[in-house]
This record gives sequence, C-alpha cells and structure tokens, in this order.
Amino acid sequence: MKKKNLKEEEIKKQLSSHHPVNEKMSPNELVEVLNNVRENWEHMDSLEKNMLLQMLVKRIDLDKIGDRPVVDSLVITDIEFY
Repeated sequence: MKKKNLKEEEIKKQLSSHHPVNEKMSPNELVEVLNNVRENWEHMDSLEKNMLLQMLVKRIDLDKIGDRPVVDSLVITDIEFY
C-alpha cells in the first residue's frame, strides 16, 4: 500500500509541475487539425469522440421529428461552438 501511495504522490508532483501552453493556432493550422479529425473520426473510439466534441461544442439544439425513440427521430437544428 505504501508503494502505491508513493507512486501516486510522485505522479501528482509530476502533474502539478506541468502547465498548459496557451499558444494560439493560426487559421491554417486549425483547418489542418479539423481536416485530420474528419479523416480520423472513424478510427477514434467513443471516448475520444466524446472528448473532442466537449472541447469544441458549447451547445447542440435538437428537434424531435418522430414519435419513436430512435436516432433517426432527431434532427440537429443548431450548433454553438466555443
């Protein structure tokens, strides 16, 4: 148990020493990144897709177009990005 606690403390120290870099991307770099996402979407797992959407999308508005609870009974009416 002590070994796990020491390892946890070591990881916490490493994490606290890292600071996020707030570099702005050029519009061309952003376009390239988004194109890569489009190409790689099918290769991403559900968690990766979810995380990406949470980073980029602030709000998604949906309208129900059918009575049955299936995917095809919804339509996206608006998307707000960060």
